[in-house]
Amino acid sequence: MNAKLVSLAVALAGCAPAHAQPTAAALPALTVVQGSQTVRLPGGPDALHPLALQNSRFTLSADRVPPEVPIQVCAIADDSVVKALKPGMNFRKNACFFVGSGMAMHSLSDPREGLPLFITTPPGHNYYVSERRLDSGATSTIFVNQFEFADIAPVTQAFLTVIIDRNRDQILQENEFWNIQLTLR
Repeated sequence: MNAKLVSLAVALAGCAPAHAQPTAAALPALTVVQGSQTVRLPGGPDALHPLALQNSRFTLSADRVPPEVPIQVCAIADDSVVKALKPGMNFRKNACFFVGSGMAMHSLSDPREGLPLFITTPPGHNYYVSERRLDSGATSTIFVNQFEFADIAPVTQAFLTVIIDRNRDQILQENEFWNIQLTLR
């Protein structure tokens, strides 16, 4: 088959060739909203996104999360996980994301009631399945009541790594994780 027919077939199928890299505009993003503050964090692991929040209610929304895929958030007091995780790695080999280390409160009758986001020490991460978030159209939203400190003293700075393993292969792609340097005001 010649190259023009292959390109046409790919275009008609509505997908990019396997070797194509997503553009920055095509990468999913995270959006954090607290009060009148809205911060949109572009996809990709290249940046450490600074974020300042009160220890009070906020939302974390992600683009295009299939209902069967959890949103996983490691929140710890140091940057060891941020430094360790890179595209192409199996994130389950990092202590923060070991299989079985997910923490979550009970499922809610209405996800808008909110859940805590735990800042802890590895192993352990926050695990938000569809019953613990609001999935509507192209967006999934986690409602967080406050940060809770599990196994550590309260801190004013934490590092968050958010993983959404859309293809469920446990290998990090650029569009599946974000690193955040959080300052609690």
